[in-house]
Amino acid sequence: MGQSFSQQSLKVNAKMSSSRLAMMRNKKSNLIPQLQREIAELLSADKVSLAEIKVETVIREKDMIVATEVLQLHSDRVLARAAQIASQAKCPEDVFTSLATIIYCSSRLPVPEFKNIATQVGLKYTKEWVMPLTERRQYVDPKVLQLIDIAPPPRARVIAELKAIAEQFDVAYEPPAEEVQPAPIVEQPAPAAQPSPAAPSNPPPSGHDEAALARDLKELDAMHDEKLPDDAAELEFPDVPSDDAHPKPKSPPSDPCDAPSGGGNIDDITRRFNELKNR
Repeated sequence: MGQSFSQQSLKVNAKMSSSRLAMMRNKKSNLIPQLQREIAELLSADKVSLAEIKVETVIREKDMIVATEVLQLHSDRVLARAAQIASQAKCPEDVFTSLATIIYCSSRLPVPEFKNIATQVGLKYTKEWVMPLTERRQYVDPKVLQLIDIAPPPRARVIAELKAIAEQFDVAYEPPAEEVQPAPIVEQPAPAAQPSPAAPSNPPPSGHDEAALARDLKELDAMHDEKLPDDAAELEFPDVPSDDAHPKPKSPPSDPCDAPSGGGNIDDITRRFNELKNR
């Protein structure tokens, strides 16, 4: 007769796995200070390469301490839901992630009770239900996946851990220059300076130049006077009577023939004189 699902066995293994995880955490917590002292000795002896290799172990042990805390919560949840698992034909949704995480870790962590729990779950929900959970990461607690990852830790974390150990044990340590140099800052070219508007070559005269302007105008008038023809300078204009301050205007002649004969010549000479003056 084959094995059948046992609620009691599920509860016992869940409880034992929780206790084992606590012991693992205590053991690793006691191991880390010893590893840190060894790393400090390597740094003091200027064996930085060996210290970097050893510090990766410290980082993994620290991650496993946190992982055991999270896995212990999943074991406690399975223990609390054992009766519900036994009474339902399908896996309860609130315990599925815990079962998937334990089954995934059963072949990756030294916790024999996890394998026994996976066996009991297979007897309850069939082996076909359990087998995909051993490899499919999408059902596993993401935090556990990150903490139990066996990939080397990032370089920045290694340097930070070495600096912390060196400071804790008062050991001189300087990370390599390429590890501490900040990323080069690309300077943006400064915008080209805009040329200031040129001052006008001939600014308008200010109030202080009015005298000079008047003097220039006077000289210009003198130049025009010098260019007048000789006959224009000898022109005689009719005298304006002075005896009457307000003379009455003469009425125009009724006949064009009665107009003075010399009036047209005087107007022409006056116009020519004004034209010469305005040149």
